[in-house]
Amino acid sequence: ATFPVERTSIMAAAFDVPKDKVGVFDVDMSLTKEEACMSDTLLVESLLATFADYLSTTASTFHTVQVLGFTRELNGEQCNRRTVRQLLSSFSAATASVRMMIV
Repeated sequence: ATFPVERTSIMAAAFDVPKDKVGVFDVDMSLTKEEACMSDTLLVESLLATFADYLSTTASTFHTVQVLGFTRELNGEQCNRRTVRQLLSSFSAATASVRMMIV
């Protein structure tokens, strides 16, 4: 037999917190030129660091931040070799819609 398991329930149990203390949020954000051209794995790591840094100054306490999924829109940004070598840390036209979970 199979039965559905909610991610929020699993995370609540893993961190021994009530299920209502696990939040799922959708965030739309601008990406730097560097982030726009990162691999999916590196982008997730960058997003996690950004969210954890932000939460450390705004949330009273949290155990973990998880990226549940994202879509990236380059909006005309080019990610060829020449562009990648000349990347700056300024924001680009690229965006990401991110679903994240905070425990």
